Amino acid sequence: MSERLCNTLHNSMEDVINKELETVFEFSYDPMYVIDGNGIVLRVNPACSRFYGFPQEQMLGKNIEELEDLNVLSPDAARRALRTGMRISMTEVFQFKREILVTATPVMNEENKIVRVVCNLRDMTELMTLKLKIEEAEKMKHEYETKLQEVIHVSGSSIVLRSSSIRSSFDMGLRVAKFDSTVLILGESGVGKNILARYIHENCSRAHGPYIEVNCGAISETLLESELFGYEPGAFTGAKKEGRKGLIENADKGTIFLDEIGELPKILQVKLLHFLQGKYITRVGSSKPIHVNARVIAATNKNLEEMIHIGTFREDLYYRLNVIPIKLPPLRNRKEDILSLIKHFLQLNQKQYGIEKTLAPDALDKLVKYSWPGNVRELQNIIERIVITSANETITVLDLPEYIQKVSSLLSTNENTLTEYVEEVEAEKIFTAYKKYMSTYKAAKALGMSQSTFSRKLRRYKEKNC
Repeated sequence: MSERLCNTLHNSMEDVINKELETVFEFSYDPMYVIDGNGIVLRVNPACSRFYGFPQEQMLGKNIEELEDLNVLSPDAARRALRTGMRISMTEVFQFKREILVTATPVMNEENKIVRVVCNLRDMTELMTLKLKIEEAEKMKHEYETKLQEVIHVSGSSIVLRSSSIRSSFDMGLRVAKFDSTVLILGESGVGKNILARYIHENCSRAHGPYIEVNCGAISETLLESELFGYEPGAFTGAKKEGRKGLIENADKGTIFLDEIGELPKILQVKLLHFLQGKYITRVGSSKPIHVNARVIAATNKNLEEMIHIGTFREDLYYRLNVIPIKLPPLRNRKEDILSLIKHFLQLNQKQYGIEKTLAPDALDKLVKYSWPGNVRELQNIIERIVITSANETITVLDLPEYIQKVSSLLSTNENTLTEYVEEVEAEKIFTAYKKYMSTYKAAKALGMSQSTFSRKLRRYKEKNC
């Protein structure tokens, strides 16, 4: 190949490259300008002209110092690049408080002298605003998740919130906590109605006020009226000379939790209705109304609508109580919580008694498949019992109560083995972590496992779910 042809091809390639660079420069989304070694503007792309609001032709040929005097641009990065011969990146605040990231890159000739400085600008204002919004959202999310974590502790009690159904109930409780509306908590005995009531109180504006809990079924009918509404001196035989405030009055500026509201005698249902309607109570033996600013949370394991039908519960009181109903699911309907609850109660007993015990797989299998008619309270009591009474460090089936031992070992077609259940829980944790961090390294670190183990399990569960 002749030298002339080589030069032609070389020049042709240079033309192509120059045209490509020209296109990149002209159509770049980011503002760009080029100065020579003396700070004279040689090139300005359209984005730069739009950004500064100054015509290209009026910027060309001017020194950057002159343009600074005209308040056209802020050339600090370009000046430093000219002075040091190094690539400079710095944030500058331009007019109208716009924050821009300027990168000035010097270009040297063969004699190592600066012949050009390419300045690239990126408007960070919107990005910083978005970043602040994201940080605020993350902060709110963290605060929310802290309040609604998997295990929440409420005044010495605790409850596991792993399943979507129980989380939904406590999520609703958290949302309505900031309002003073009456809440009616529905659920079987032992599901944690008292914990939810206390949780609502501790997350509302009345949290620093008193919290009074009353079990309407645990106080005799003859005493319940004076306990709830108080009494005046000499109201009845045995009454204190100075009289006494009732529990509702003691809850002023706070919350009164009326558990087992279905046990409230019908005569007292009228007095409670009057309080809910006007926030006034009348002590026994008095006709003087007393204003009480107390929020009412009620709970029951009974079917109040059925009680209305048979005439044992007032319909008007029901509608006053049922402003915001929240239903807590029984433990048998949230099997995915049982393993977490067992682990939680084992830890509590270890802390309380200094006894560290583990459960054999077959014992866990029995506990998971048991129907738990007494719900979480029954499970907590059983764990405490077997921790204390089992002779060995590992609790076996033989350490369980006899009625739980008799739970069939044969799985129905709708049930999973314990291993399959554990895999489901693990898969959910792995998918959730990966979705949150979008990085196997960060997700593995969050779950306390190696990246290789996490990646292997992630592939496995993805293939299994395909």
